[in-house]
Amino acid sequence: MRADLDREEYEKGVAVSDDEFAAIDLHRAAFHGDWNYTIGTT
Repeated sequence: MRADLDREEYEKGVAVSDDEFAAIDLHRAAFHGDWNYTIGTT
């Protein structure tokens, strides 16, 4: 597993619908899953 710093600037205030958010493949961690999670299965 690795992480990289993304220095790109992104537009603020972009709305994400409930359906779009629900489609994100989030996997909560066993420890503090409300804060710790992975996106996708890779």
